Amino acid sequence: MPRRVMSVFLWLALACWAGGIMTLSSMTPKELPEAAVLFSDKFNHFVAFAVGGWLAASALRDKSVQVRVAAAKALQRLHNPAFTSPMCSRIIDETEEASVRVELAIALGQYPQDDVFQALAASLDARELAVNLAARDSLQLLTRQDFG
Repeated sequence: MPRRVMSVFLWLALACWAGGIMTLSSMTPKELPEAAVLFSDKFNHFVAFAVGGWLAASALRDKSVQVRVAAAKALQRLHNPAFTSPMCSRIIDETEEASVRVELAIALGQYPQDDVFQALAASLDARELAVNLAARDSLQLLTRQDFG
């Protein structure tokens, strides 16, 4: 039950955030004080990172492959190191679909952290060539080394 309550709360927060974006984007700078614009921009970024990242990280455990691929792509765009742990655990899971693991490898290429490096290095041994190539490309981004 707490997960359902949290999910409802986060969806409401996301709806409020979207409404705030639509309202503020329809106003001219003269209609809003500069401080309000700055505050709303920072608040919108916070909500996008917190709510969007939590929803995307949760969706990595969904039954649908398409949902998991979309979640991995969303996590590529959030650039939030708080969500590397679920990505690392999913990329080294050999039962995960290759399409999801490829997107996770691409997403992890932007985080210079030890656990990310270890997960990408482990992904080089995957059976699927696409996962190998995506992991290699991400390791090249992280290390600036060409591994051939």
